[in-house]
Amino acid sequence: MASLNIKLLGGFEAHLVSGEAIPPIGRKAQALLAYLALAPGTPQPREKLTALLWSDRGEAQARSSLRQALSELRKALAGADPPPLETKGEAVALAADAVVVDVEILGRLVDGGEGPSLESAVDLYRGDLLDGFAVPDPAFEDWLRGERQRVRERAREAMTRLMELQLAAGEADGALATARRLLALDPLQESAHRAIMRLYAAKGERTLALKQYQACRELLRDELGVEPDGETEKLHDEIRREDGTDPASSIADGEQTAPPEKPAVAVLPFENLSDDPEQEYFADGMTRALITELGRLPTLAVIAAASMFAYKDKRVSVADVGRDLGARYVVEGSVQKSGRRFRVTAQLTDVETGQQVWGDRFDGDLGDIFEVQDELTRQICGNLYLPLLEYGSHKARHKPITSADGYDLYLRALYHIEHPTPAGIEEARRDCRRVLEIDPDFALVYELLMWTHLHAAWNGWVEDPEPALQAARQDAERGVMLDDRDAYLRGALGFIEVFQGDLERGLKALRTAVDLSDPVYGALYGGALAFAGRADEAFAVLAETERLSPGYHVTRLFEGDARFAAGRPEEAVPYYEQFLTVLPDFSYALLYLAACQVELSQLDAARETVTKIRMSSPDMTASYVGKLLRARDPALVERLLGALEAAGLPDGTEAV
Repeated sequence: MASLNIKLLGGFEAHLVSGEAIPPIGRKAQALLAYLALAPGTPQPREKLTALLWSDRGEAQARSSLRQALSELRKALAGADPPPLETKGEAVALAADAVVVDVEILGRLVDGGEGPSLESAVDLYRGDLLDGFAVPDPAFEDWLRGERQRVRERAREAMTRLMELQLAAGEADGALATARRLLALDPLQESAHRAIMRLYAAKGERTLALKQYQACRELLRDELGVEPDGETEKLHDEIRREDGTDPASSIADGEQTAPPEKPAVAVLPFENLSDDPEQEYFADGMTRALITELGRLPTLAVIAAASMFAYKDKRVSVADVGRDLGARYVVEGSVQKSGRRFRVTAQLTDVETGQQVWGDRFDGDLGDIFEVQDELTRQICGNLYLPLLEYGSHKARHKPITSADGYDLYLRALYHIEHPTPAGIEEARRDCRRVLEIDPDFALVYELLMWTHLHAAWNGWVEDPEPALQAARQDAERGVMLDDRDAYLRGALGFIEVFQGDLERGLKALRTAVDLSDPVYGALYGGALAFAGRADEAFAVLAETERLSPGYHVTRLFEGDARFAAGRPEEAVPYYEQFLTVLPDFSYALLYLAACQVELSQLDAARETVTKIRMSSPDMTASYVGKLLRARDPALVERLLGALEAAGLPDGTEAV
């Protein structure tokens, strides 16, 4: 009787058959368990395992590391009965009758060949083998690359055969859904493109059928440098004739048809319907996850989260959102969470017609959160009026963590960082540490840790800003060490480097982050340029950020900084005031506002602003501000401190 359930499709999960998750184990131990799970009952020589996972170490050290990993696995699997791990002399294996492995089940279902078996196989394929999983060993990476391709081939086989059966049986909706999934897995499958073209044409939606052909044609040209085959071209001509258009009229003498314009999609912040207002973080996290996933699709223009959260808690119509942001489609939704159970409802509206294109409800347990997020995105993709082929192949999913409990903690920490208070920042830091206990290799959590230190320094919640800034830099560096390709981590490190005076290096990292990530990092890049005293460059960057992500409050903050640096306090004040409508007690912004008010001879207003600062940050002094901004242009710091002294900010006892 099986005692252990191992899921390798779409990530890594290991549970006892009772449903209880095994205790957290290290990445190498997970990799070892996954490798054994793909061949249960087959003894694997220790020499082979050390060469796979510790190829960069000497034989003695590699064998010692393998023994440690096996010991870690035995402890984690101690509750499994019968014990799944078998070690016999120089060989290690998982007992075939003690484990259930989703990849093995997938293979049996595909071999079954019948419709129900193929449907189950397609449903079981949640994503690539060990999706998002990485071990820094070339031998393991090579093995995993080959195994992923093998499993993808099996999934592709299941989808292709199921689609053919559904077409033969006249199951139009099922065939369309399967064809879309096949294209998500392999966008170059012309048979799936043709199936969708035929199905659209049969429903009288010839425009969509022709768009499908155009997408297929562009994809083949871009990826392979070839044209669609004769069967696809023949079908395209037939549909054009039925549509009353001469097939030669669209492409003549080598003339290219213009690619369809990207439709813009706006996702409004999901409403929290839970009885507990503290569940707001979960609703915000669902919104951000959906925006992130949709934003990975190159055929969509997705409004950045920074712009969308400006609508949070405001009663706005879909038409208003579409007009303000130039969005063709708007997604609205709500989240209700109680304990580990949650319900998500969502609907998609076409702004031009005012018609609801799609709506659905999803119920799940916290452990299902990633699957629900994926399904929500797939449903939206499948119901938009354009051929969204890329979901799955282009989305390059970056789940923040494979543990649902860790993900929940991550969302809590993110919420507190975006709504900073002294207590909230401390709670965020504790939650981040707990996440790292669950997954020590989760790089993105270090970005949040950096912001906990930076918020504390900016707002005067620590006695001395310099240790906080140093701690921020150390956490950003740890994150980059774990994942030096992540734009957010590189941008975070660049920002704190600028703040500590390493200007050129930090600005270069921020520029790279802007090129690789969403527009939010443009605000930080503009702020860093303002901090460096390069106001004119800051204006250009911030203007582009505002264009791409209108209404983002952080852009407002640094627009004020750039204008203060340029000696234009009368222009800076409105920007600080707009920022402070979102974060009214943010001391960094209040300090600059007070300085601007002094320079505009508004001394009473400046003193009121300093009083407000002292209420939330009683230890804030000119000495503290000097240390915080030590890396700024000395003339700017002197100007700022002189204005703050005139506004009544105490000197402090330490020399600047």
